[in-house]
Amino acid sequence: HHLIAAPRGALVLFPSRGALWTIPAHEPDALMRALALRSPAARVAHESPYPISAEVFWQRKGRLQHLPVTRSSGKLTYLSPPPELLSVPED
Repeated sequence: HHLIAAPRGALVLFPSRGALWTIPAHEPDALMRALALRSPAARVAHESPYPISAEVFWQRKGRLQHLPVTRSSGKLTYLSPPPELLSVPED
């Protein structure tokens, strides 16, 4: 419950029906960690009989927002968070 109630919420991945991966959004390296989890999430989704997605979402105040990935030369480079994610106070 602490991630759901946190002012910045959490970055979440749902690779399959049985997997929910969360990263507290207040952690300084949260976006980088979430980006690094996309590849393992894609593998889990591919191998699962009930795949969902390897995409990253921001969960805050009961709402999910997709964080798109910016690509360069065919490689994932970074997540594109909304300005609100970067400006939410920590309290």
